Amino acid sequence: MNIYFWPQTNNKRVASYRIRCLNIVKLFEERLYGPSFYIKKPFLFSFRRPHTLILSKRYDSKSIAHAIKLKEKFGTELYLDLCDNHIFYKHETPKLKKRKIDFINAIDKIDNIITSSDYLANEISKYKNKNKIRVIEDLTEKPSSYSKYDTIFSPSKYREYKRLKSFLKSNEAKGPENIIWFGNKGTPHSGGGIDDLSLTIDILNKVYEKRPITFTVMSNSKKSFSPILERLKCPTLYIEWNLQFSSDILSLHDTCIIPIKKTPFTLSKSSNRVLTALSHGLNVIADPIPSYKKYQEFITIGVDYENLKYSAKKTRQRGDIDKLIYLQNKRILDDWQKIFINE
Repeated sequence: MNIYFWPQTNNKRVASYRIRCLNIVKLFEERLYGPSFYIKKPFLFSFRRPHTLILSKRYDSKSIAHAIKLKEKFGTELYLDLCDNHIFYKHETPKLKKRKIDFINAIDKIDNIITSSDYLANEISKYKNKNKIRVIEDLTEKPSSYSKYDTIFSPSKYREYKRLKSFLKSNEAKGPENIIWFGNKGTPHSGGGIDDLSLTIDILNKVYEKRPITFTVMSNSKKSFSPILERLKCPTLYIEWNLQFSSDILSLHDTCIIPIKKTPFTLSKSSNRVLTALSHGLNVIADPIPSYKKYQEFITIGVDYENLKYSAKKTRQRGDIDKLIYLQNKRILDDWQKIFINE
């Protein structure tokens, strides 16, 4: 049985590729029905006929047309895996309008849809029969530590990591709570990122008047965040996200805040950031979107002054968090397995 992922990108820096493609393939590679990656080459058709093809965030018209041909020629079962709401745009340019049309057409033409959240599934159900939509959440990556190889071959990233450690140590005497926000910078047409973080500036400044805190932003555009960070009164540092050191960077902090400016795009987000922060031993204070409220037993709901004015307290033991993430990942792998064995 040939099962293939056909991702929109194979860049490991892209979280969706790692947690919804690459890591799934790796975890199933020893099983007889495990998936691999699709290579679009006609000469392979004769001996690599795809029984199942999962298009991961790949919904451009050419890819969809190719997938339909596979279905017609080999009876391939088609799935479209989506983790972003590309139906919604705050500002719709001609390019984005075409992207939205491609997105909706792909939903219509592909047999089955997989989404990373219930909210996104409900959004897509406006264009697709609910019976054809499955929700499979994001696999949570285990915390990891950088290697000696990383310090040698990624020296600038290692220097940034050491700079963060020095920054936190220089403020250590004041006994601060070290707070971090991490995520993509967002886009003007969809929101998220900077839009979300801008909600917290006045809150953090008010908290700093009451007690010592430091604040770190880990993202993908220092230039974009600089105007916001300049408004903060507390000791603040921006650090560029990178694959090698991001896990160690998270582990240096006490608390992660996840503010959300609610739009159909941000409401569609998965629980990935909440569970990633929890897996690194952080207290989590997050705004109430559907994917986050499911874990309110383990996190504090509401990024506001009342929840930040006192030092965050751990509400659960490490063992509870580990069990939560283990069971979550197990359920996710079981859900993928049902697709692979056509259940």
